[in-house]
Amino acid sequence: MDRKHQLSFHTFRHTCASRLAMAGVPIYTIKEILGHHTIKTTERYAHLMPSASRDALELLERPTGGNIIHLHETKKTSS
Repeated sequence: MDRKHQLSFHTFRHTCASRLAMAGVPIYTIKEILGHHTIKTTERYAHLMPSASRDALELLERPTGGNIIHLHETKKTSS
């Protein structure tokens, strides 16, 4: 394998960030997972999130019935 195609730790980090971005994981969450010091480093992967803007706008179209939209709702368990 020539030097251009060698795998490195950075290759795996890049793949991880890319897959998280394509799955719609928020950019600040990716930053924390990968331990980037600045958001600028993580923003390199933002172009892989093509549906992020569309998904955000779709939230505005949902009827809320006067309620606040919770993006990360937790399931309540009965006691």
